[in-house]
This record gives sequence, structure tokens and C-alpha cells, in this order.
Amino acid sequence: MCESGPVHVIPRERLRNWQRWEPAELQPLQSAGDAAQAEPDEQALAEAARQAEARRAAEQAAELEALRRKAYDEAYAAGLAEGREAGHQEGYAAGKREGTAAGHAQGLAAGQNEIQAQAQALAALLDHCQAALAAIDDTVPDSLVRLALQVAERVVGSELQTRPEAIVSLVQKLLHHDAVGDGAVQ
Repeated sequence: MCESGPVHVIPRERLRNWQRWEPAELQPLQSAGDAAQAEPDEQALAEAARQAEARRAAEQAAELEALRRKAYDEAYAAGLAEGREAGHQEGYAAGKREGTAAGHAQGLAAGQNEIQAQAQALAALLDHCQAALAAIDDTVPDSLVRLALQVAERVVGSELQTRPEAIVSLVQKLLHHDAVGDGAVQ
């Protein structure tokens, strides 16, 4: 096992003008004497050149296809991202419009329900107040008359004990006043 240190790999993108080695390109080793005698086979050289040119053309076609594919993928990704963003914005705007309309309708319905409930509560309160006032109208006059009579009895009773002549003159004035009005004393 041979330890030669870390292996450095050159990325394919940095290799532009290289050719793959093919065993067909090897020529047999010739001795110095044979080399002078052997003339290069023009047909073999032309074939090798055609093969090398075909390999270069295939590699260039592969490079072009890779570049085309990369450009297509980048354009597709950019178009997809742009389409998603446009779709998101359109969906957001539509959702906002629909949400606002639905929220407004719900708020309006809730407000109307609350107003109706408050109106019913106020109507019930008004009915209760009217019933209370009717009850007061029925009970207060009787109570006031009784109170006035009690006050009058006490005043008259104390007045009779202290100054009985003042009561007699008061009754005479009242009788004279009522007689002038309609003539009937009650």
C-alpha cells in the first residue's frame, strides 16, 4: 500500500478542454528502426481524429444540455416562486375581503341582536315603571288623605284645647266661602 497523501479532486466545472483516454489510441511500441520504416496510417489517424471530434462534440452537447437544463431549472424555480408569491398575495387579498365582509355581517347581526335585547329590557323596565306608578296612584292618594286627616285631627284637637274660639271663626269663614261658590255645604 502506498501512501501518497491526500487526494485532490478537481471539480468537473473547472475542466473544460480535456479528453478521455481511450485504449484504441495507443499505438504499439516500435523500435527505432521500425519507426523510421512505419509510416503513419492516414486512415487510422483520420479515424482517430473523427472519434476525438465526435467525443468533443458529444461532450459539448452534454455541456450544452447541462447548461440548458440548469437554466430551465432556475427559470422554472424563479417562475414557481413568482407564481406562488402572486398566488399568495391574491389569496391574501381575497381572504381579507371575504373575512372583512363576513366580520362586518357578523358584527352587524350581533349588534342588532344586542340592540333588540336592550330594547326589550328597556320596554320591560318601562312597563314595570308604569305598573309601579299606577300602584302609587292607587295607594298614595288614600295614604295622603289619611295622613292629612290625622294631622288635622291633632291640630284641631290641640287648637280646641288651647283656643276653641279660633276654630269656631274658621268654620264660619269656610261655610261662608263654600256658600258663595256653589251654594251647597258639604
